[in-house]
Amino acid sequence: MNTKNKFKINSGNVLIIIAICICLIGISSAEDWEMRGHDLEHTGETSDVIENPENLGLKWKFKAGDNVHSSPAISGNFVYVGSGDNYVYCLNKNTGELLWKL
Repeated sequence: MNTKNKFKINSGNVLIIIAICICLIGISSAEDWEMRGHDLEHTGETSDVIENPENLGLKWKFKAGDNVHSSPAISGNFVYVGSGDNYVYCLNKNTGELLWKL
């Protein structure tokens, strides 16, 4: 049995499976910024349009145990923020309710 050819076939199958998985990965919605600066060029720009910006207002606020020196991370319906009190807080994105802290 020629193991060299068998290995090539298995490697090919692995590459095909990886390619299929990459194709099946969902594209980020316009709301989610999966990386710093939004895109691979880190432009910080989005095509989203804010309608009636004069009607914008504070939706909620949260008081952490100490100062927050970094930007929050938002994923799905969760906001994650670290604080100077050595805790990471998880908040509900819509209400600001504390869900947990570590």
